Amino acid sequence: MRKNLEEVEMERVKVSTKLAEFEERQRREGELRLKAEKAAYTTLEEIVTTEPKIIEIYVPDLDRKIKVQPLTVEDYIQSLKYRNQRDETGAMNYFIHMLKCTWGKCDPTVTEERLRKMSLMTLVKIMSAIPVHKLDATQDPFWWKRSRLPRVPPRAARTS
Repeated sequence: MRKNLEEVEMERVKVSTKLAEFEERQRREGELRLKAEKAAYTTLEEIVTTEPKIIEIYVPDLDRKIKVQPLTVEDYIQSLKYRNQRDETGAMNYFIHMLKCTWGKCDPTVTEERLRKMSLMTLVKIMSAIPVHKLDATQDPFWWKRSRLPRVPPRAARTS
C-alpha cells in the first residue's frame, strides 16, 4: 500500500511538472505571436546594414581586448575543408582559419603564418574567450574528439 502511494505521488509530480512545462511553453508561444503581429516587414538590405560590423572581445587571461568581425557564410564555407579533416590537425587548422577570418579582418597583422607561430597556450586563451556563437553557431569545439569516441549501445553500457 505504501509503495503504491509513493508511486502515485511520483506520478502526480511528473504530471504537474509536465503541465507546468506545457503552460510555460504556451505562454512563450503567446508572447511570440504578439511580437510577430507587431513586427514590421524588413528587407535583406536593412538586416545587413544593422548587423554588427565589429565585436569587441575581452580576453581575461591576457587582460586585453581584441576586435573581431562576425563570420560570414563565405568564410564558413571555406572553413569546411578544415572541419571535414577528422584529426587533431584539422581541428587546429579550423581554429586558426576561424581566427584569421574574424580577427584578421580587424587586425591586418593577423595572418595564418603568425597564428601558427603563436604559442599554443596563448591561442587557446584567445579562442576560449571568443563565444563560439559569435563565430559559428553550428560548431561544436570538440567535434573531432567526439567523432573518434567508441559508440557504446545504451543496453551494453547498463549490463556491465
